[in-house]
Amino acid sequence: MTGPGLADALVAWLPRQRWYGGRGTTTTGVDVERAIELVDDLGRGGVRAVLLVVRAHLSTGESHLYQVPLAVRATLPSGVDGGSIVRRDGPVLYDATSDPEVMSLLLGLIARGGSRAGLESTADDPEELRAAVRAGLPARRLRGEQSNTSVVFGDRVIVKLFRRLATGTNPDLEVHRALRPAGLPHLAALLGSAATTLDGEPVTLALAQRFVPGAVDGWELATAAARAPAGEDLLPENDLRALGIAVAEVHGALGRAFGTSALTGPLLADARDTMLIRLDGAVVAAPVLAPHADEVRAAFAGLTEVPPGEHVQRVHGDLHLGQVLRTADGWTVIDFEGEPSAPIARRVVAGSPLRDVAGMVRSLDYAAAQVELSCGSYGEVVAARRWAERAKAAFLAGYGAGTGTDLADRAVLLRAWELDKAVYEVAYETRYRPAWVQIPLRAVAGVIAAHGGGGGLGFHDAR
Repeated sequence: MTGPGLADALVAWLPRQRWYGGRGTTTTGVDVERAIELVDDLGRGGVRAVLLVVRAHLSTGESHLYQVPLAVRATLPSGVDGGSIVRRDGPVLYDATSDPEVMSLLLGLIARGGSRAGLESTADDPEELRAAVRAGLPARRLRGEQSNTSVVFGDRVIVKLFRRLATGTNPDLEVHRALRPAGLPHLAALLGSAATTLDGEPVTLALAQRFVPGAVDGWELATAAARAPAGEDLLPENDLRALGIAVAEVHGALGRAFGTSALTGPLLADARDTMLIRLDGAVVAAPVLAPHADEVRAAFAGLTEVPPGEHVQRVHGDLHLGQVLRTADGWTVIDFEGEPSAPIARRVVAGSPLRDVAGMVRSLDYAAAQVELSCGSYGEVVAARRWAERAKAAFLAGYGAGTGTDLADRAVLLRAWELDKAVYEVAYETRYRPAWVQIPLRAVAGVIAAHGGGGGLGFHDAR
């Protein structure tokens, strides 16, 4: 299943995948670093399947590691839509994550635990996993994910296959394993995992968790709420306050599990300098930021005035509405892997919990702003904006209550993280979605104006 033909096919196939990180460059070659045999039953009219760890080489000189589960059959079974990667003399090679038979086999290997053909499986809850395997639960691949691929088995188990790989234990697995003894209600229970090794280092391939049926992600809820007619409260302020409390409780558990330390002057200076460097790069990429650059720099400089008492700790690292699920029992926080494109060593560095808070605030603002872009009347735009302000206030109130702190006393730090996130968003939208650039640009101006900065885009200007 490996060889020059496959490598050439992957050079063409990988850049078309949503989770591929080499967009904007040319993929010059693909090497297979590890091939883990799952099943070889092709001779009896069945399927052969492997988990591949491949290295994609880019024209920039960089290289990225990816997981590519592959299967080969004489023909694609009914209902399997993996898409042909390469077809030669009849058999078709395709993405195995859409094949229920192959994915059920992977679940069985995780449930069994132990080592097999280069795959290291761990069953953290073997009884639940084995019960799911015995039940023969149907497997279905979820749609719409951008960084990874998740497969749900019935309504009991979800297995996330990490696509962009890095050497070292994936932070998502590390966090869930560290917090599992606490029984925190805001996390999906860890059931097991699968990994391999590369150059003597572990590489996490998959994470199995208890599936939460009926859960709705926060982005879907927030955009629906911002669009809803007056009087139809799809995401009440009490729910948003509860979200703030949930994030605070997760931060508390992370602090207890991984430890905390003081946010010292040198650490603040490092954070300020990093923000300034990102700002300079963003102004080059998005000249529309230039009129606000001096005021943003002044806000970042204010980090040196943060009063004592702040701390750093392990944080989520990429918190937004798409990383939280609303269930019948409350909020669940998911995806603790951080930014997949960053090395693991950078993702696990201690940071300010307010960085996560700022990420959620920006996400709530984005949810309303996306609705504004599709609204047909000025009244609908005003309603969406007002919803966003109420939503952000409720979330912040909940977080403050959950931590027992007054966020007004931490405004300098929170403002800096909000601006840093919005600056990144301006550069991103300029590069990929120019029609959306006014969303984060308005946020930059709004945060500055709200904290005593100069003029900026008003509500009407940003439409």
